[in-house]
Amino acid sequence: MTPQEYRQEAILLMEGIDCEPDREKALEYFHKGAEGKDIISAINLAALAYDEEDYEQALEWMDKGVEWYKADPQEDAKDYVAFAYARIGDIYFYNFLERDPVPDFFRQYACINYTEAHLMGNSEVCNELGQCLYEDEWMPGCKADVESALEMWKEGMAAGSQQCALRYCAHFIDTDNVDQEIIDILEGLVRDEENPCADACAVLYQYYSREGNDELAAEWMECGLDMGSDLMQSMVEEEREEENGGNYSGDKCVIVVDTDGDFRIVKADASDWESLPAIIDADRTDNLRCAKFNDVSQALGLKGNLLGMLDRDAFRKPDLELNWHASQWYDGMADLAGDMIVCLEDSRYNPFSFANEAEAQRVIDALRR
Repeated sequence: MTPQEYRQEAILLMEGIDCEPDREKALEYFHKGAEGKDIISAINLAALAYDEEDYEQALEWMDKGVEWYKADPQEDAKDYVAFAYARIGDIYFYNFLERDPVPDFFRQYACINYTEAHLMGNSEVCNELGQCLYEDEWMPGCKADVESALEMWKEGMAAGSQQCALRYCAHFIDTDNVDQEIIDILEGLVRDEENPCADACAVLYQYYSREGNDELAAEWMECGLDMGSDLMQSMVEEEREEENGGNYSGDKCVIVVDTDGDFRIVKADASDWESLPAIIDADRTDNLRCAKFNDVSQALGLKGNLLGMLDRDAFRKPDLELNWHASQWYDGMADLAGDMIVCLEDSRYNPFSFANEAEAQRVIDALRR
């Protein structure tokens, strides 16, 4: 068979088209195709190695595919080569080879390969290429090209990239040059019915905080936390560290469940058991029985793991032992900063621990529902 025929058979075997999937045989055929300098076979091998995080092997096959394409450009291989350039850029941009410190030539290779991918029609690289153009560090010895970066993000945004939209808007917020169009873009990202963007809440929070509009800032913070924005969570954590002079030692907000079943918020450090005598005096237990709490955490959309959940009727049972815990620790070795547990006011249960009052109130509302 020709190299192209080997490649075609490999694709059928890999995808199980008209046959049983056979990955090993497919790899064998891709290798036979690559032995005949079939560009697409080489890049398929590169993609498989990339997915398995074998980045050295991925680079080797991508470089070969690109080299063969330069020597003999083939129209049917163009999109594959653009893909290869993009993945090479990712390997250097994100330092998947784990070089520390990152060499300058990694940054140069990232920019060069992203540029090649873009020139070949790959718009998926607009976010990273925009970052390369925006910051001096990505092209040592060269000045940042902010206007080109913004054009790149604008192109990516038009192609549907939320990250490009966030980068584009963040620039105008950072430079205090915000108009209604920027706000509309961000709010549109949050309200996207198919794929709502939680991190847009964090950017809006940043904007309204700088504007001194504490009410709107708080609303967007709660929205971001409710939607599970990692960016919002990191902002909150950074602010807590600044408030504590960089010595943040744990959560400061605890939910107490009163004996009548109501919730109230108390300021305390739940990561330090000794700091909670006024809230709870029961002995700490390390019971792994309640793995179901993971499922409860996901169902409530909580940030962190629910370490205990109150059985709201259990404490009313007449045969209940005084120190019996209706809630138990999910993992006694867990890092309590950001994790959550629950207690009763009478000290026979454990506390709910949160990063901030807005997050605590959000979970109270969820529990009440």
